[in-house]
Amino acid sequence: MKLDQIKQKVINGEYVSTYHAEIERKTDDLAFYQIESAILNGEILERYPDFGLG
Repeated sequence: MKLDQIKQKVINGEYVSTYHAEIERKTDDLAFYQIESAILNGEILERYPDFGLG
């Protein structure tokens, strides 16, 4: 999935947060809007190969 597609999913609210993600978010004392903002305003720094695990 390309970054623009990911951003559109965030804008449309078409994503789910896993239990693990919720634990990490709370551990890092982050609000959902901060994560959404990082995705919408961020950039990809490094790409990893797709191993077909998802």
